[in-house]
Amino acid sequence: MAMVVDVVNSKAGIPGSGDVPVAMTFTSDLAKFVATALTLPKWEQETYLTGDKLTWNQLVELIEAVKGVKFDVSHDSIERLKAGKVTKLPRNRSPYPYISDEQLQPMIAILGLMFERGVFDLRVETSIMQDFPDLKLRSMKELLEEAYKLKV
Repeated sequence: MAMVVDVVNSKAGIPGSGDVPVAMTFTSDLAKFVATALTLPKWEQETYLTGDKLTWNQLVELIEAVKGVKFDVSHDSIERLKAGKVTKLPRNRSPYPYISDEQLQPMIAILGLMFERGVFDLRVETSIMQDFPDLKLRSMKELLEEAYKLKV
């Protein structure tokens, strides 16, 4: 499922301006930190790990550069998102046997409003990365280049 960017079909339905940063962390990087964190003698009440921070517009530009393909980009206005509507992405047809478009659109629209309001622009003073300076997170650019090397 593609909520904002459909990499396979080179299409994006960006919520709002697309200029609000979003913290993005690759799942295997997260798993590496969780496994290493098990060695800590004490855990804090809250633990944060934040990877790359990019806006949706920056992410699309990055993917275009790595893929060498121009994307078809739409921006969904706040009014459209509040109405529960988003740009339909081709990749989102796959969950239709389990959830209808009428159910899926409002869920993605709510997330779109959260993206535009900065909910995912995590600003934390402390991060688990400080406990493990030798562990590194991959940037979105590194992840995309790695993914497209595998496809070539």
